[in-house]
Amino acid sequence: MDLYRKFLFYKYFFSLDRPLIICEGKTDIIYLKCALKQLCDEYGLFIQKKKDRFDFHIAFSKISKTLKDVLVISEGTGGLLSLMNIYKQYMKPFQGNGKKHPVIILVDNDDGSKGVKKILKEKDYTKPFYYFDENLYVVPVLQH
Repeated sequence: MDLYRKFLFYKYFFSLDRPLIICEGKTDIIYLKCALKQLCDEYGLFIQKKKDRFDFHIAFSKISKTLKDVLVISEGTGGLLSLMNIYKQYMKPFQGNGKKHPVIILVDNDDGSKGVKKILKEKDYTKPFYYFDENLYVVPVLQH
């Protein structure tokens, strides 16, 4: 199991061909993709429309059943916190041309994110993003 876990870290977090966004909610990716499609002219760095389809320059990953089982993490903010807790351990051994792109965790800025705030060791949680470790960043989503 440990070898497979290392492989998944290499595949999904180290050898990225574009930035990766991980969300805590099941439908967050759908909302982000829809928003980017609507705003593709303003965010050409992230998405381009090509005839009748959209070409994303960023990847989206939800915490799949395989990732949950192999990485021993859960869904939601708790799963993202678990991922953060093991991230450095599993990324540190990889050397070479990886980590070219960031892994970005989007976290709601609500009571559920207390654990993430604690692990970031941030008292002022108003910055647009926080560097965590290796190529991992946390972006709090402001509630309106």
